Amino acid sequence: MKKNTIIYIVIAGIVMLLCGVGCSKYNGMATAEQGVKRAWSDVETAYQMRADKVPNLVEIVEGAAAHERNTLQAVTEARAQLSSININAEDFDAEQFKQYEAAQNQLTAAMKSLFAVSEAYPDLKANESYLKLMDEYNGIENRIRTSRMDYNKVAESFNRQIVTFPGNLFASIFGFKESPYFSAAAGAENAPKINMPK
Repeated sequence: MKKNTIIYIVIAGIVMLLCGVGCSKYNGMATAEQGVKRAWSDVETAYQMRADKVPNLVEIVEGAAAHERNTLQAVTEARAQLSSININAEDFDAEQFKQYEAAQNQLTAAMKSLFAVSEAYPDLKANESYLKLMDEYNGIENRIRTSRMDYNKVAESFNRQIVTFPGNLFASIFGFKESPYFSAAAGAENAPKINMPK
């Protein structure tokens, strides 16, 4: 064989090898990215379930504790703020993600205040509709926690693929970006203070 033919065969072999590795890496990253999007959809679904329960809880508490306007208004405003934030799983932006997470944390804090108010009303605690909604709400909160943990695991796996070598080279070529993680709410590291009546 001629020397040029051997060089062309070697170059063609290297190109085919790189194409094969590139295709494999791209397919792996694309599959992992779809897993992140599915996990994010599960998180949004759990959050939507919670948002759907909030008006019913507010209505029941409002009937029993009409003078607790500030708490009820805070819950209603927190829920309204959530509906104004829209995150597209196709174009994850870390800043939007932080805003969404902060709004969810604000709703969580407002709901804690609502539950604290409800503890002061024995009639409310005996209300069958309220008790049923509280059970459903607690189940939804558990689902949210699980969905967020599942999302973080999938995001970690995807992020690991696109930041390690040689995946990072192909990720930059194909435009894959890291997925953000859920983190604890500000102040979550502090133990709650409990004031017991003396």
